[in-house]
Amino acid sequence: MKVDDSVARPAKPRRHQRIVVPEGVTIRVSGVEDGRAVIGVATVIGLDGMFFRTIARRPVGSVMRLVLECPGFSFQVAECTVRSVNDYGMGTEFTAITPEDQLELTKLLLQLRVRVPHS
Repeated sequence: MKVDDSVARPAKPRRHQRIVVPEGVTIRVSGVEDGRAVIGVATVIGLDGMFFRTIARRPVGSVMRLVLECPGFSFQVAECTVRSVNDYGMGTEFTAITPEDQLELTKLLLQLRVRVPHS
């Protein structure tokens, strides 16, 4: 997996912990940008962003609204692409979320945290 340095924003410290989505849990990610579907699966997620596997390519700095779904949860976030990894996926920062969707995200993260083995 190669990160194209031309499509990565300089890293800034994360405000919130990210959780690796455990095996057996699928968080589907979907959205539409310029009439093209963007679909993928989240592999790492937190209160302020995520990384999701997708073949879609979007430039760093592009913004869109995404729907995240997994059994028992469905919510929307506005996001900004902060990293793009060729042929693998992209890292995003959440830029807007309603209080209701924030609550759903928080519940999902709590469930994921319970499922992740602690070392």
